[in-house]
Amino acid sequence: MKSRFGKVGLIMVALVVAISLMGAAFASWMDSMTISGEVTTGDLDLEIIRYSGTWVWKMPDHGIYEWHGWTDQFPGAPPDAVDLIAYALMRAPGASENADVVGETYNIFPFDSFMCDVLLHYNGSVPAIVWAEQTYLTGDQALIDIMGWDYSIPAPKAIFDTATVGDYDGTTFTPDANVQEGFGPGRINLYNGWQMHYCDYLLLQVIMDLPQDNTLQGLSAQWGVDIRAIQWNEWPVS
Repeated sequence: MKSRFGKVGLIMVALVVAISLMGAAFASWMDSMTISGEVTTGDLDLEIIRYSGTWVWKMPDHGIYEWHGWTDQFPGAPPDAVDLIAYALMRAPGASENADVVGETYNIFPFDSFMCDVLLHYNGSVPAIVWAEQTYLTGDQALIDIMGWDYSIPAPKAIFDTATVGDYDGTTFTPDANVQEGFGPGRINLYNGWQMHYCDYLLLQVIMDLPQDNTLQGLSAQWGVDIRAIQWNEWPVS
């Protein structure tokens, strides 16, 4: 006896199987999934890597010898040096000093340039605005009178300023190619803030180019600086 299914019956069975499979797949796709975790707005992580300074010695032939570099590599007096004439440096604050960074000069005078630096490294997960605030300034009045924190003011000025973002290989900081000497484009005054991103390096410099003036001989000063950082979108809009 022939089966009553025939071709139509086979088609119907195939449709039933197909619909069953679609239903199983649809039920599986509609299963709920729970995701657990923590969502944050990111963090700020700004660290000071190194400090630098400039030292000048008197030599036996009445000339001078200058050394500029990282303070942790300071070699001391060169052979045959007669006396340490002057220095300018940045350093970590002492226990009683109200600042993140302390700068000091001793007996400086009109010279090519006394420079001292602070190298910053940013490890935060969100962009930040970084700026500097002077906390105190003491010392010889003649030097204090020509120290400034705004690079738009004409020289002579001792300024806290930055060589913008650059590269650091563990030994040497290399400014970006657009950095220019002096007060031109590429040099950003940190009084106004500078945006930093993950793994950026920033060199903050105090550059003291004193004019040839007898009243500016043998000057000393000390100053404190706080280095601030906030998320870039918190910076007030002017």
